[in-house]
Amino acid sequence: MTTISDVAKAAHVSKATVSYVLAESPKISNETASRVKKAMHDLGYSVNHAARVLSTSKTMTIGIVIPMMRENVASISQGAYLTSLSVLAREKGYDTMLISEVEGSRAFREAIDAKKIDGAIIMEVRRHKDERIDLAKKYKLPTVLLGVPADAQGLDVVDSDFTQAARDLIRHFVRLGRKRLLLVLWSKEHYVKEINFAVRFREAALVEAKKSGMKVHVEYSTSSQENPAAELKRAIKNYPEFDSLLIHNDSVVVVAQQVFLELGLAHSSDISVAAIIPDQMNSLVRVPFPTVDVNLDVVAQNVIEVLVDRISNVDAPQQVRLLQHQLHE
Repeated sequence: MTTISDVAKAAHVSKATVSYVLAESPKISNETASRVKKAMHDLGYSVNHAARVLSTSKTMTIGIVIPMMRENVASISQGAYLTSLSVLAREKGYDTMLISEVEGSRAFREAIDAKKIDGAIIMEVRRHKDERIDLAKKYKLPTVLLGVPADAQGLDVVDSDFTQAARDLIRHFVRLGRKRLLLVLWSKEHYVKEINFAVRFREAALVEAKKSGMKVHVEYSTSSQENPAAELKRAIKNYPEFDSLLIHNDSVVVVAQQVFLELGLAHSSDISVAAIIPDQMNSLVRVPFPTVDVNLDVVAQNVIEVLVDRISNVDAPQQVRLLQHQLHE
């Protein structure tokens, strides 16, 4: 079995240096860390989780804090994020713990009190009054917000730039000469709770459309999400004069092309359609209209990088990363 001594010998460093690399210590240069990690990979070295916990007094576990919506259904994006975060955390030597409640933050508080986690990723961040942010700040827990609240209270922030994505999509319609926009969004619960990514996209889309002189009709999905095809048909029925359709709802995007075929709109040159979706979904569904593809793996990678850095250096300056995603026309 490969040992730390074997890795140290292959990388031409001391055993202490290997230990520092395993602990993600900022004392080690990037060049040295890369050399050690390459030696670990080449030798097939596997980190002994229990030994690391004992030697570092850390749990080597990251909490992923995500409250389900009232209907207790995870979106396609949520599921993809959870998978990517778990895989990437594991590559850094961390296990993940899913901390979820329909409402409130009791489970998060209990995990902190019991010292079950070294840090946390807070998902579905609310624009205002997110008590999970208050808890992370109060307990000085290394935390990354996957979302942009009105006040991050100094916590690290990583997310897609939904504001810019909305602007790009509206400008795409303007270039095509469209004047009447049908905006199909998530359930109203997202906006009542001020789930930040949904609110930021909607606000930017409405502002940009108004600035461009577009007439906008907004339709929200129901909370059940049981029949997105019926919901899209209802939206089109409620605003039949639309000449552009912008979708910010994973489930609706999946059924959109079939609905257009059923309604005889699939080949209309008088209607333009666009959406913002996870890139993994686009690669599977092959969406046949312009999209902003959110690269969830890149977002998750940035989240894990920032959190591991924060765990290693709790006093480092706050990091805020808003990641850009291109419009594919």
